[in-house]
Amino acid sequence: LKNYSIHLFVDPVLDKLPPRNRSIIIDYFGLYGNNCLTQKETAIKNNISPERVRQIIAKFRRMIIRKMIQKKSYHEMYLYL
Repeated sequence: LKNYSIHLFVDPVLDKLPPRNRSIIIDYFGLYGNNCLTQKETAIKNNISPERVRQIIAKFRRMIIRKMIQKKSYHEMYLYL
């Protein structure tokens, strides 16, 4: 059940991201059964800097928080971010 509620917020936000950013988020957070990677591992895999990975993750978190506030459901997701 917890996993289902996470995907209610994550999937629509992931759909709005460019394919490369979506791949970075999936790798970093280990979504959809993937293993979690560190920022450095994600950066190497995608041939970008770890700082750029951090920026993409920060933007994704802001998007998720906005989505939760819109739906007034942030109490469900607080611990995941």
